[in-house]
Formats: sequence, C-alpha cells, structure tokens
Amino acid sequence: MRSAMFPWKRSLRLQLMATYVVAMLLTGLGVGAVLAAILTWDMDGVARRGLTEQAQWIEQALRFDAAGRPVALVGGRYPLWIYEGASDDLKYRVLDSSGAVLLASDPGAKALVSDGRAFDPGPPSSRWPAAVSGCRR
Repeated sequence: MRSAMFPWKRSLRLQLMATYVVAMLLTGLGVGAVLAAILTWDMDGVARRGLTEQAQWIEQALRFDAAGRPVALVGGRYPLWIYEGASDDLKYRVLDSSGAVLLASDPGAKALVSDGRAFDPGPPSSRWPAAVSGCRR
C-alpha cells in the first residue's frame, strides 16, 4: 500500500502534469542560463565586433568629390538612417590624418577623443579597434 501514502502516483493525469511542469521549469532555467551566458560573457568582444562592422559599413558607403574628399554617405543596403534616428546615441566621424573632421553625422563635430587628450592618428587602441585604416575609393 505504498501508493496509499502518495495518491497522485495512481493518477496518470497527475503524473503527466507533474512531468510537464518539471520539464517546463527545467527548460526555462536552461534558456535563462544560456541567455545570461550570452549577455555577460564577452561584452567587450561584442562591442568591438559591432563597432568594427559599423566602421566597415561607413567605409563602404562613403562617396568622394573630384578632389578625393568624402562628401556623403550613400545608403543602399546599409542602415544609415539610424545615425539620424538615434543621433544622441550613435555618431560617426570621418577624419584626416591630422584629426580634422571631413564628414560627420552631426554638424560642427570634432574628433572623438578622451577629455584632455589630443587626436592620435596611430593604430586604434586594443580595446576599441573600430577605426578603418584606409578608405578605398
């Protein structure tokens, strides 16, 4: 009479429902663990890849005048409208080797540098290597 102590063991419906609930809880925990791992694992790497991809999009969308200066970005398959729609959060600057802004997403822009630092045309830092070394026309 072991089942007299646990009456739910005699009911197939209750056993199936308990199995379903346990499986759903385990699935939810598994999905949550995977999402937590993805979102916290390598955020610098994710940001670095995203910035590098954005720099490449801008490089491919650049259009030049007869003198070889960048004058505009042409959209095509690249989401250039996002620089207008999210202008407080996303900006771009196209600079020459001295740090002068040739083209920017906002008027009157200056080179994006840390406070109190001068523009450094050298290779990008190891933390944010999003700069594109050279533009191809």
